Amino acid sequence: MTAGWRHIAAHPVLRVLFVHALLFGGCIMALTPLIAILILRDLGFSPAQYGLALGVPCAAGVLGSLLAPRIIATAGLMPTLLVAGAARCLWMAVLPFAPGTPAGLVLIIGADAALLWCAGVFNPAFVTYRMQVTADGYLARVAAAWAVSSKVAQPAVIAAAGIAAAALGARIALLALAGVLLASIVILPWTAWRATPADHLDTRSDSPAVKGL
Repeated sequence: MTAGWRHIAAHPVLRVLFVHALLFGGCIMALTPLIAILILRDLGFSPAQYGLALGVPCAAGVLGSLLAPRIIATAGLMPTLLVAGAARCLWMAVLPFAPGTPAGLVLIIGADAALLWCAGVFNPAFVTYRMQVTADGYLARVAAAWAVSSKVAQPAVIAAAGIAAAALGARIALLALAGVLLASIVILPWTAWRATPADHLDTRSDSPAVKGL
């Protein structure tokens, strides 16, 4: 894991994507209990409507994943990764403003579907990029470090969001999470828009990403 972290830290684009992924994953995991409180308690929807609000948008995520190869082939890997990565961070900001009406339920379903569609496009592009810029001998270490970091970051964000919800309410906690996601758009590696994975691959034995592994 430490070797994987060193490799990520030495790669300027992977390093930024690593931080962005931790923020996004933590906020999305923290969203689940908060949206349950918002829908079932604050907005007064039924459990069946809650299941509908969370279940239907999953189809959009699957559709996004299916369309991702075609989008990447048309727009390019890095533009797809950046645009989808930014777009998936926009939709949580809609949820706290949903009213307890049928229109509010439709708004929640639409926002969640848009978020999952963008995430469905982003994930294949991101995994492809990470694999292409990481030499084969270090891929397992990078993947392990990434997974462990996510498993640590997500409970921490869930706990922080829970404390915020208890003190300020679910809507305010959701707005705070949405603010974090919007801020994470800024740190995406926009300067790499025109770069290809080959431009970022460094397998020299004396490079910082490889040294010590």
